[in-house]
Amino acid sequence: MRFPWPKTIKWRLTASYTLASIAASVVILFLGAVVAASLVVSTPAWPLFVAADALTLTPQLRPLLEQSPPANPQISTWLHQLRAGIEDPQHQRLNGFSFSFDATARVLLLVADAQGKVLASTPEDAVRAGESLQAFLPAEEQPLLRAALQGVTDQTQLSQRSADGAALAIVPIRNKESSVLGVLLARIHRPFIASEFVQNVFRGLPVRIILVAPCAALFGFLFGILVARRFTRRLELLSHAASEWGRGNLAVHTEEPTPDELGQLAKQLNKMAADVQELLLLRQDMAALDERHRLARELHDSVKQQIFAANMQISAARASMDTDPRNAALRLDEAQKLVGYAQRELTDALRELRPAAEHDSALTPRLRDLVSNWAFQNNLAATFTAEDHPSSVSPPIAHALFRIAQEALANIARHSGATRTSVQLSLEPPETLKLTIKDDGIGFTVSKISAGMGLNNMRERAESLPAGRFVLVSKPGKGTQIEVSCATISAAAGKDERHVR
Repeated sequence: MRFPWPKTIKWRLTASYTLASIAASVVILFLGAVVAASLVVSTPAWPLFVAADALTLTPQLRPLLEQSPPANPQISTWLHQLRAGIEDPQHQRLNGFSFSFDATARVLLLVADAQGKVLASTPEDAVRAGESLQAFLPAEEQPLLRAALQGVTDQTQLSQRSADGAALAIVPIRNKESSVLGVLLARIHRPFIASEFVQNVFRGLPVRIILVAPCAALFGFLFGILVARRFTRRLELLSHAASEWGRGNLAVHTEEPTPDELGQLAKQLNKMAADVQELLLLRQDMAALDERHRLARELHDSVKQQIFAANMQISAARASMDTDPRNAALRLDEAQKLVGYAQRELTDALRELRPAAEHDSALTPRLRDLVSNWAFQNNLAATFTAEDHPSSVSPPIAHALFRIAQEALANIARHSGATRTSVQLSLEPPETLKLTIKDDGIGFTVSKISAGMGLNNMRERAESLPAGRFVLVSKPGKGTQIEVSCATISAAAGKDERHVR
């Protein structure tokens, strides 16, 4: 079963901060327990703890040492009780000591008088009463005894770790006038046992985790909410800007003053949007310039030549009007035809510049209107049929097919000498849209002509479509047929999807 991890970045960050805070609190508590256990068991601070606790016990021995002679039996009893308390696992500050050990620890306690003579000890066989404490101690521990007999109370001078790893403390027992009555020696050697060390580390740790973890989780949750809210807000601004750019509004910029990775990304995206906007403006200017050049060529090759020819016919008619009225009338008729041709050329050019309905209307009615208007303007018979065609075609495909039909009909009117023309739109299996344009004109040999701009434009438009093909068939005296085929929207989408995969 997978953990139901949040799906949004905001809540993922919040959950991450919450879990990280809980984990950090657990780790800190664990490390704290390890450090605390290490201080008690194996660090140089342990003898200081022994000396500090021993100093708190000396007032209990003062009355016993002030007696003359000192009350040795009572001192021995007191030492036995203190040792029993140290070795009691349930011990809690019994007799003043703040720690306890089990029976595996070796504990030596003794009391000596102001001359260093032992009064009592436990265990009794460690040092006998009446012996000199100075003779019992090794040379490296002698400074502690001298400091205690001088009345020093500084714990660092009264304690040390012995060569065998035991904690040793020798502290002075003083009366109210601060005179030294004797000394208390405590030597505690505890062997390191891994299982006990682990118990010391984990004793009380679960309770601490239960108490601390909810607070850490709340802190992490609130901190995560604040950080994630600011982070997601910045992402929302970038997303909004990207959406506006996708709609074509490249003037929108995202403000990101923070100089981090998101700030750098925002600057790069803003620069990209500005570059794209500049490129689009440049392409629009280039497209407008190309269109002006194309229109200039079209008008130069068609309208200008026809107007020039019409002007020549009118001049000839004027010259022969008085001498040969019949010839003048023929010249004027020819001039009228040329003007009509020029008018149709201008009409075609204006239609190309007016794409108002091209992306809004369906392809079939647009082609039907085109054929009907063309037949009326050119006084030619033309038919349009649409068989099993799709109800809707994508705007780029519809635009390309409409332009191809427009160019083909214009070529028929100019060059074919046809009397009948047919335009057919059909859907062939599996999903191929086909446009067929036929005429009964004079035809031509395809291999013997050089393709003009019109044919090249039709071929380029057709081959730019998905799975687009352009086929031109013509024979002298047999007319001309143009076939354009391409994939429909669903077929093109399937092809693109397969290509992506």
